[in-house]
Amino acid sequence: RSPESSRLGLVASEQAIYKRLGPVPGLPRYYGPPKIDDDLSFLRLGVCYGRSLEDLIEPNRRLPEGSDYIVGRLAGTLARLHSAGIVYNDLRPSNVKIDGDQVHLLDVGDAQFLAEGAEVTTYVHGPRYVAPEVVLRHKAQPASDVFQLGIIYYELMTGRHPFSSGLPRETDYQI
Repeated sequence: RSPESSRLGLVASEQAIYKRLGPVPGLPRYYGPPKIDDDLSFLRLGVCYGRSLEDLIEPNRRLPEGSDYIVGRLAGTLARLHSAGIVYNDLRPSNVKIDGDQVHLLDVGDAQFLAEGAEVTTYVHGPRYVAPEVVLRHKAQPASDVFQLGIIYYELMTGRHPFSSGLPRETDYQI
């Protein structure tokens, strides 16, 4: 095992992302990796209060008031990640926490560093929010995050998922 691995899972990539970024509005505050022993380490992050965006989105209920603000804050956080050469790779309502005017993007565990102008190899994280290039080629890029943000924005403004047609969830995933 590498010294950065843990019995509870690899944390090295998440540590590297937080170290490269420094404090970023819209991400939990990173306080470093406390080590319990040579084989066990964790990420120490600030607590983000509030509700997940998934809890706020209800079928057939528009949430137009505040949607521009939420999406704007998420776009700003993604822009900071992208400018640091990082693709977030898993933007979906369950990874967004809202508390008053605070909007936090949680869980950078699937985020990856980009080589200059490149794509990263990935897998389908959340089928309802996945970009076409991830489905077709298992490749992601900053545009993939923007695609996911667009789906969330559409859902907030209309009260429905852009690709949902009232079909059973299994069929919806296939589409």
